[in-house]
Amino acid sequence: MIGLAVLVLPIIAIVMASNAGSSIRSLKQRQVQLEQQVEALQRQISQQRAAPVAEQSDSLSEPEAVPASTITEPPPVVPVAETGSAVPESLAQSATESQQAASPTKAIDKSQLEPEPASAWATPTESPIIQHLKRFWMAWSGGLCVALAGIFMVRYSIEEGLLSPAARVSIGAAMGLLLHGVAIKLRQRTLPDVPVALGALAGGASLCIFASVLSAQHLYHLIPEWLSFTLLAVTAVATMWLALFYGPPLAGLGILGAYLVPLVLGASESNWPMAFGYSLLVSISALGVLRYVFRDWLWYGALAGALLWFGLSIVDAANTPTLVLLQSTYLAVLGYLLLAFPSGDWALTQVLRYPDKRFPYKAALLRLVKPGREPREIQAFSFGLLVLAQCLSLLTVSLSSPASWSWLPLMALLLWASSRQERLSYYPWLYLIGLLAILLARQFDVDSLSMLPLAQAGLSTWHYSGLALAALVFAAAGYSLKHCRAKALWASLAFFSTPLLLLSGYLLRPNLSTSLWAGNMPWVVITLLVGLLNFALLSRVAGRREWRSLAISVSLAGHFCYALSVSWLLDSTGLTFALSLQLWALAATIKRFRLPQLAWAYKVLLTLVVGRLSLHPLLFELDKQSLWLLLNGFAATALCVLAGKQLGRYQQLKAWSEGAMIHLLTLSLWAALRYLLHNGDLFQRSYSATEASLNMLLFGALALVYQYRSHLAGKLRRYYQGYAVVLLVAAAANYTLLLMALTYNLPWLWQNVGSWPLFNLSTLSFATPALLLALGGQLHRPWRNYCWYAAAATIWLWLNIALHHLWQGSVRWDLPISSAEVYSFSLMWLLLAIAAILLGHRYQLKAVYQFGLAQLLLTIGKLFLVDMEGLTGLLRVASFLGMGLSLLGLSYLHKQLVGSAKQESD
Repeated sequence: MIGLAVLVLPIIAIVMASNAGSSIRSLKQRQVQLEQQVEALQRQISQQRAAPVAEQSDSLSEPEAVPASTITEPPPVVPVAETGSAVPESLAQSATESQQAASPTKAIDKSQLEPEPASAWATPTESPIIQHLKRFWMAWSGGLCVALAGIFMVRYSIEEGLLSPAARVSIGAAMGLLLHGVAIKLRQRTLPDVPVALGALAGGASLCIFASVLSAQHLYHLIPEWLSFTLLAVTAVATMWLALFYGPPLAGLGILGAYLVPLVLGASESNWPMAFGYSLLVSISALGVLRYVFRDWLWYGALAGALLWFGLSIVDAANTPTLVLLQSTYLAVLGYLLLAFPSGDWALTQVLRYPDKRFPYKAALLRLVKPGREPREIQAFSFGLLVLAQCLSLLTVSLSSPASWSWLPLMALLLWASSRQERLSYYPWLYLIGLLAILLARQFDVDSLSMLPLAQAGLSTWHYSGLALAALVFAAAGYSLKHCRAKALWASLAFFSTPLLLLSGYLLRPNLSTSLWAGNMPWVVITLLVGLLNFALLSRVAGRREWRSLAISVSLAGHFCYALSVSWLLDSTGLTFALSLQLWALAATIKRFRLPQLAWAYKVLLTLVVGRLSLHPLLFELDKQSLWLLLNGFAATALCVLAGKQLGRYQQLKAWSEGAMIHLLTLSLWAALRYLLHNGDLFQRSYSATEASLNMLLFGALALVYQYRSHLAGKLRRYYQGYAVVLLVAAAANYTLLLMALTYNLPWLWQNVGSWPLFNLSTLSFATPALLLALGGQLHRPWRNYCWYAAAATIWLWLNIALHHLWQGSVRWDLPISSAEVYSFSLMWLLLAIAAILLGHRYQLKAVYQFGLAQLLLTIGKLFLVDMEGLTGLLRVASFLGMGLSLLGLSYLHKQLVGSAKQESD
């Protein structure tokens, strides 16, 4: 049955081809008839329209015939459907009318040329690929079926063992050649526009030949590898030229399908050199077609097929270290083909720049993520996929000798190509960062939250490869700084690559000894030397304006080396002081060499110092670091002041320094206060009323600091205001906790107040919020009146607590209260009301004046509701007499104040 099928399939294909040829000839005859009918209809309509014109003419002569040469274009050819159905008469009539409208023998009404308004429910336009598939899906399906028939014929013969290996391969190759011959014969008889079916048929034929050659070499070993490569190359080149003859469908079905033929046949991937060579041959064929007819889908298809074989090799690379070098070489060769083959620039010497006068950094970075449809942009985006593939391949391989050198081939290609083509300028940076990130990520232990060190042999090999990588990058950057426009990128790559490699090497080092010299000291010395070299170079290049970008990169690299070295050498508290000292050094660098471009680095470093001091209890273990942390706070404050003086010419940076200085000063004062209260323990774990009061004061002060900084932050204003609100809520929470303890007479509060009048915890807990609220009203004008109301209420509460503490020696409200204490409250309220009314009028403070009136009403209510019942004898007489005289005096005073205010207004 299989042999019969093998013999019948070619006969069926020939019969189908002959039927297709006869159908095409009948369609051509039908088209000629339709054209003759259209011409006849055109002549009749022209004669009917010319008769009225002849009657209205004043001339007796016959109108001259229009010569044939004046006809601008022949009647349009109405397309014929592939099914061979007759063309409707409406289409012929519309074609005739369009031809008459274009004839120069008749005047054209301009109103008829106005386009009709587009309908609101018009169908949206589809992409060309969708339209192509809708029209020619049958042709594509037919070509695919033919290709699968040849492939599965070979596969079925393999599984059943009916034919000899040589016969199976010969039948498959013969079927492919036969189908190619049929396609060529039909191509010669068709119209100039090649039908898609012929391209699909030729593509299926090429797939049959690919499958036969691969079966002969992979499965049966009938031919040697060199002959297999030769046959594949000949088939690929022939398919490439036939694709130019038949159109893009052949390229899409024949060349791109060739990537999947070995997978369909179940070929072994153990021989990866041959597999990679085969993939590169198919890629060359696809790129050759793209040189003449560019299609983005064909480009992405070829790239996907090439990366497919690379992805399949990653599994074997985990157990075969030498395969890693083969992978990197394959990606480098593929990248070279993507760059050189489409344009024919084999030496990669063609310089391609953006049309902008200056290098567009933001636009170039955006194009890497969202490329356009221009071939150069698609090419750059594809190169990014190669970089990503190389980085991801390091996740599974062991970092032995071959793997440590595997990233060099693609980096060398990237450095040379990006120095010529500006669209690739970011890729060396991204490649370096991606390699180091993947390297550190695979060595990170999630359970212990630490880095797993490399073995000593692997680390030594990695050191040599890192040194070669740094030398390669530095040499390429030195060349590009003279010939390229993106000098900032090249300068930063050159001077930051070495510190980044040192950082990764330090993190991957084995812990050989606990001694300082055998552990961190060699890394500290090397990194400091690199930093000193950068600073020495800075003094040479900062004076030249054309080397401005170089000076910025050198300065940043030097400060980065300093930060790395001190972080490896010092502990947490010493590192905070070292970074604070770097604040002054960075500000001096900005002033000395006039480098305002380092402003962002100064802001980052300032934020780091402030964050470390603010979050120190949460980030680090605290044993006996209280004194050092206290000294670090005051030292950082002083260094921040000195740095601000260095930045007198840069007001925005100076404002940042002033805001940070206020924050650090507040934090240092709080730390000093806690240091004194808790006998040197800044981080006592118990939460007492004293701590709640200090936290309320601290959070409130920090809220004011960030509200003040919001006026100087520019674009970060909303973030500072939001953080100020968070701190204000934290302060209010502590104040609420103190109020609840006061209301419920909790020992947590009254046992810690003390017996001293005024100079006790109640003053800190309930009087200082009034000061913070008053300052908050001055900083935030829209909330000024509300802050004054809240401050007045807080002062009133604190005065009552202080008076009760003066009588009782405690803030407990469950103690018996004497009549004299009750009367003293009335007297204090009355005096407070009088003082508020006078101050409010004197300084035109409406809120204070209204508070005085409200306090007066409250005092009168207390007198009639409380004092009348509780007081007896002379105390009651004195109370009402004093209240009456006070009310009379206030009434007279209020009348005088209101009258004087009216006179002033008049």
